Amino acid sequence: RQEAERLETDRLASIQAHLEEARLDAEARARKAEEEAQRLKEGLERARRDAVEAEAERKRLEEQRLQLEAEESARRAAAVEMMATIEAEQHLEEVVLEAEEMERNMDKIPSLSELQSMMDARLKAMEKEEAEEEAAAAEPTDDA
Repeated sequence: RQEAERLETDRLASIQAHLEEARLDAEARARKAEEEAQRLKEGLERARRDAVEAEAERKRLEEQRLQLEAEESARRAAAVEMMATIEAEQHLEEVVLEAEEMERNMDKIPSLSELQSMMDARLKAMEKEEAEEEAAAAEPTDDA
């Protein structure tokens, strides 16, 4: 009977040792699980911060892209305006040159009084010629 009690006591002690070992193992696994959960939580928080930072960077880059597009559009508009200005200046120069040429040609055109004097002189010359021809026709010829 003592032997049976001793065997029972040994068996209970062995069970108790296994239970203690299992408890310690479970506590260690629970600590590891808590540590892993904490690590995952910190990783998730870091990932959220990174996502917020990435979104802020995306917005900044989008704003920069839009600003660059606006600047490029302004540059193109300025270039178009400059070309239009150059073309307008060239056209103005052509018009000025044409006007100067017309002015020079206008100086060559006689005035109405000059035209009248020239016509009167021509008419007198024609009348004189005609009178001379009539006088020559009225003179006796050598044949007569």
